[in-house]
Amino acid sequence: MKNVGLDTEPYEQGKVPDEEVALRLARHLNRIICRVVETETDPRINAREIDLWRGMAAGSQAQGAWQNAKGSEYETVVRQLLTARLVARNLVNLQDSSQLILQDGRKVIFGADPDISMVRESTVLAAVEVKGGIDPAGAHERLGASIKTLRDCKAREIRCVTLLLLRKGTLTSGLVERLNQSKEDITRWFAIEDLLSEEKALDEFVELFLQNTE
Repeated sequence: MKNVGLDTEPYEQGKVPDEEVALRLARHLNRIICRVVETETDPRINAREIDLWRGMAAGSQAQGAWQNAKGSEYETVVRQLLTARLVARNLVNLQDSSQLILQDGRKVIFGADPDISMVRESTVLAAVEVKGGIDPAGAHERLGASIKTLRDCKAREIRCVTLLLLRKGTLTSGLVERLNQSKEDITRWFAIEDLLSEEKALDEFVELFLQNTE
């Protein structure tokens, strides 16, 4: 709500909005609710898109500007997508905000470095870096940091599956060339938008993340 100039915190603390502000809030929330209801009831919309709604900041999503959302919001969306798929497969035994414990004892950890990891005891079986920023100018620097994280995971466990997720808007020819030069460090990279729109891409991402069971 802050992102669209409608900070609700004062009203959550008891302040009463004036008529103009109340009307703006009501209209904005109505748009959000209508979009969610349409998503929930349209048979052409699948659960992945509902998870997108729940994972993104509602304000930017309702404005149709999720392309400009912060990278952290994309990381949240990817976590939600992955969690939903694992739960749907009945693979999850326990879960909280920081991790999932799978039926076979492996743990999915949501952390900072890497952004998402699959571990068994102290062994990292899979590592995911999510780079949701849209600014092409800083893309090479962010990519370098991600490659280093994935390289370190590979160094600790050669069998570790390393996955990199980026925005399409940052995929310049130079960046793609750098990705191609880093195949030893990156098992596979995906455009985040493809995971949100293509069932096949999301399935491939999940299968790669799960494939290392030992």
